[in-house]
Amino acid sequence: MDAEISGEDDAIDELEGARLLARGVEIKLRDGPHRLILDYEALEFIEEEFDGIDGFMAALNETRLKQKRLRSIRLGLTAGLLHEKPIDQSPETFTLSVRQRLEARDLVNYLDALTVAIMEAFPPPTEADKTAPKAKGSSVGASPGNGSTTSQLSGSGARKRSSGA
Repeated sequence: MDAEISGEDDAIDELEGARLLARGVEIKLRDGPHRLILDYEALEFIEEEFDGIDGFMAALNETRLKQKRLRSIRLGLTAGLLHEKPIDQSPETFTLSVRQRLEARDLVNYLDALTVAIMEAFPPPTEADKTAPKAKGSSVGASPGNGSTTSQLSGSGARKRSSGA
């Protein structure tokens, strides 16, 4: 009986490992290959560091030399590697350990990997997404327009003279 349970646990571990390997982008640091995954925890880290995902995207696309592009890439990589952070390690120590494992010559590879990981985290809508039921009142054409109300405007209201009150 114990062998059956152990076999099931191994199968579950293999499935979990396969699921994790199917996502993310492989990058190489000084200590070897790692997988960059922008999961919920990583995206929240990015939001906190850059006041939102848009701020992070703008920082990555920055080309002026006076901006902190290297810091943006490093923090993006740190976010994508949070799934590897030991539970007992502080975020500051983990961030420092990521910095120490980066190679300047791989900067473009890191930027490319972050771009792919972002696209994976926010995939474009599929046809199924476009035809999926929407929340009440959110379907295309359901709203009569900006500033509309649930009742039709009375045509007579504009013709009445003000009472002056």
